Amino acid sequence: SRNLPLPGPDRGNAPRPMTGKTTRPRLALCAVTILLLRNYRATIAVAGALKQAGYRVIAGLEGEPLGVECSRFVDAFWDHPKLEENSTDFLHALDDFLLWNADIVAVLPVTEEFALFLAAHDKLVTQHTTLASPPRRVIEMFTDKLAALSLARDRNVPTLPFARVTDHESLLGAARQVG
Repeated sequence: SRNLPLPGPDRGNAPRPMTGKTTRPRLALCAVTILLLRNYRATIAVAGALKQAGYRVIAGLEGEPLGVECSRFVDAFWDHPKLEENSTDFLHALDDFLLWNADIVAVLPVTEEFALFLAAHDKLVTQHTTLASPPRRVIEMFTDKLAALSLARDRNVPTLPFARVTDHESLLGAARQVG
């Protein structure tokens, strides 16, 4: 199995601070590694591109097989707590995982959910490694599709026609107008 156990002492449910600089154990670096968070269709494409560029790839699983575990581009897996069920457990587990895996040079969130969450907790990630994601305000802007399209149009960036709709009647009107 390529699942990576969480090394280090069992912390149980005891709370612990997650602020301040943590001393990383000195481990022999075998390869430059990227941790991908969220097992999703796009993860396979991202893993393939990173693997082709020479990186070692670890993918997060959240306890569910969703496809990436079959990919030849992924070297190992980290089965972590589900973010939506308990974000505190996830943060503790991520902190420990990054502390004990010094070869991870970047954490790359693959979905909006992880990008937004990690941008809000970037200090935890960046005390260990690099967060490969834009700042939170940029993520928030571009997860609002209408705002992103409006910004592009206002800056004379070509876009396809678009409209905001609120009900079936406005959908029909927009379809006639937009085409």
